Amino acid sequence: MVAWPPDWQQRLIDALTRAGADRPCPRCGHDDFQLMDGYFSLAVQARLGDGPVASIPTVATVCDRCGFLSQHVVNVLLATDIDDAPGGGPAAGSSAGPGSSAGSGELAS
Repeated sequence: MVAWPPDWQQRLIDALTRAGADRPCPRCGHDDFQLMDGYFSLAVQARLGDGPVASIPTVATVCDRCGFLSQHVVNVLLATDIDDAPGGGPAAGSSAGPGSSAGSGELAS
């Protein structure tokens, strides 16, 4: 199981809040979300049928009531902190990151 360092989890929650990503769920209107531990990696393809040429690292929140999943690009949320990210560094946006499992970081409005 992947687990964020507590200080990094709080930095992500603070960044989501600053960005306005602490509003109620767009599907069911519930206010409480969990921050998933670990990065998601969205593959970027030049053409359909080709393999990935890059990836976009994201973090995800999930609604506590309906399970709606929302992904947020790490490089946008934490543009000034990206080199400090666990598993980060200058090439953080160009390679596939680890998978994700349910986390315990609470994000509520």
